[in-house]
Amino acid sequence: MGKQSIEGRQLKILKVLLFPITLFSITLVQCRGLEESVKLKNDEFCLELEINNHGIPFIKNGYWRDNDQVAFYAIDSNTTLQDWLPQDLFSSDIVKKSLSETVWQIEKSIEFSKATAEMTIDQLKVTWVVELPNFGSLFRMYVLLSNNGNKDIPIDWFPIWSSSLNLSSENIKTLSYWHPLTYQPKTDSLKKDYTKTLYSNVYSSDSHGEDSFLPYWRIEDKINSLSYSLSWSGGWEAEISANQDSIGIRVKLPSEETQLKLLPGETIEGPIMNVFADHHTNTIDWRKNWLTQRERLSNKLFKKPENWQPLIYNHWYAVRFNLSSDFINKQLEAMDPYNFDVFVVDAGWYNGVGDWTPNQRLFKKGEFENAMQQVKQNGIDVGIWSCPWLIAENGNNPSNETKELGYYNKFMKSYAMELADDNFSSKLNKHVQILDDQFQINWWKYDQELFGDYTKNGKMKNVIALQKSLATVRQSFPELNIENCMSGGRMINEFTDQIAQSHWIRDGRKTGFVHAQSNIQEALGAIQFLSPLKVQRWTNRINEIDEDNSELLKMYCRSAMIGVWGVSTDLNKITDKQKKVILSEIENYRALAPLKESLTYDILYPDTNSDVAGVIFYDQSKENAAALLFRWDQKESITNNVKLDIMENAEYKVLNIDTKEEKIYLGENSSNGTFKMTMKEGQFSSLFFMSVVK
Repeated sequence: MGKQSIEGRQLKILKVLLFPITLFSITLVQCRGLEESVKLKNDEFCLELEINNHGIPFIKNGYWRDNDQVAFYAIDSNTTLQDWLPQDLFSSDIVKKSLSETVWQIEKSIEFSKATAEMTIDQLKVTWVVELPNFGSLFRMYVLLSNNGNKDIPIDWFPIWSSSLNLSSENIKTLSYWHPLTYQPKTDSLKKDYTKTLYSNVYSSDSHGEDSFLPYWRIEDKINSLSYSLSWSGGWEAEISANQDSIGIRVKLPSEETQLKLLPGETIEGPIMNVFADHHTNTIDWRKNWLTQRERLSNKLFKKPENWQPLIYNHWYAVRFNLSSDFINKQLEAMDPYNFDVFVVDAGWYNGVGDWTPNQRLFKKGEFENAMQQVKQNGIDVGIWSCPWLIAENGNNPSNETKELGYYNKFMKSYAMELADDNFSSKLNKHVQILDDQFQINWWKYDQELFGDYTKNGKMKNVIALQKSLATVRQSFPELNIENCMSGGRMINEFTDQIAQSHWIRDGRKTGFVHAQSNIQEALGAIQFLSPLKVQRWTNRINEIDEDNSELLKMYCRSAMIGVWGVSTDLNKITDKQKKVILSEIENYRALAPLKESLTYDILYPDTNSDVAGVIFYDQSKENAAALLFRWDQKESITNNVKLDIMENAEYKVLNIDTKEEKIYLGENSSNGTFKMTMKEGQFSSLFFMSVVK
């Protein structure tokens, strides 16, 4: 279809309200059929909204304002209430009476433009919400349900958003998505009669073999793309279908993930679906724009520390629960040359789940507090692990509170609390405050499964309560670094990405070559939709690697440099030979950091027959870059041409960190911006730094 121009429509302004501090202009449009529309817009992007002949609000199209180029357009004229609500909530007669009542209401503030449309069906009010920030082409959509009656209303499943749309060209369209924990990407062609159900049970990114998915996906053609994400920490479902002229997207909480009873006078806000529209020229620029706009939005929603790339120490894969004051002190004595930024004390430091005071069996009175004070004095941030939603079992007789929930966490030998109680947010906030008062923490790592198949208030209300409590902590402690672990990567979603500075994306206790390849593959998948400044990768028990195999040790260290590098080992067991290699690689990690900050990178994701995997990071100008490359399925010597996305016909130099060799390449004579990379037999990785010659 190519470019389309958008004809402006005269909107009838019925009311303007002025609020203190922030100016809101409110536009009411009575829509009967497709005769009128309303617009949400900023300087870059515009959404045109309408209400169809069935009284259902929808987004008619989205386009860029500088050239009127359409990103997508909707085919929603036949969407009915059955696409949005369980059918037992309404009858056809009631719906007919509600059609004439549906209007769009627009609120414009300094930060956002917001559109709402309401429909009341008997005692149930449905509110559709679309929000557009004052920048970019990222927008948000969600639904609220309100019980205006005097009886409970059971809700079998909860709508997130439903639409039928198309992109603005006739090119072949594709759907890309990712599997949880492995972060393996998949891409399907959206051919006629295609149907795919993406989902996850219980948690937003839980693993069920090949059949579950992360709450991120992307639809694209050669001109435009729409990238989706869900701000929801529980289970979800997205049905994506294609026919000759449209793509159907229906996202909801299925019955087993809803379990909702809407009480009289109660309003429930559903999960937020975020959509980023892009007219890209290449994958590198699309990804940079998506990550950048998402981070910019999260900074408007939450006050928090800037993302950074610390070198993290954590004892977990070194000694697990066998922690002691002696171990901590010995690690501190050995830390100086490594220049760690964060020391995270993981599980095992406390008396018991629910009693978040130092373990009296492991630490004498004051020992743990003194050790944390020493960490601070050494210029290292203090990090503490906890799972405050769990209560330790009391023999075989759990409390009535835990019985009502019914979920038992076997690993922690604990029962989960009912989070939907009114005061859980204050409980969690108080918990973090106590940790800060006791240990002056800079870093909080939350963890452990907490949802079961049955809860007193239902799954949806408990997920809402969890997110509300985490958001409260985020707002109350704007300088605190938050690490999202939640049983090793099972709660990756847009909400946790907005509040957290770091993700523990997967558990993994192995070490050496096998774990290095796991680090690499998972990180290369994860940074396709998460910032590399947030994706943790760990090197466990480095001392177990043969000190004479420096190539394997280098590869293992570098496998964590795609994202944020964490070390879990007994530092006193590292030999001098190993230390020399590790310190050299820490220098490389620090040198990569400025390039990673621009979020501009190309990914070489490995498949079964790949010789090489890796990533190429660029600075903002693309005049400086680094290629971090790994041997994959080839055992012999490898020679490849590596493509660079740099200035056309530029002259640039390439420094091989491993051989210290430097070569000058002339852009016009370098095979369209490539350089030759060679890995000798026995070499497991290579690192190159490139810069344009001025």
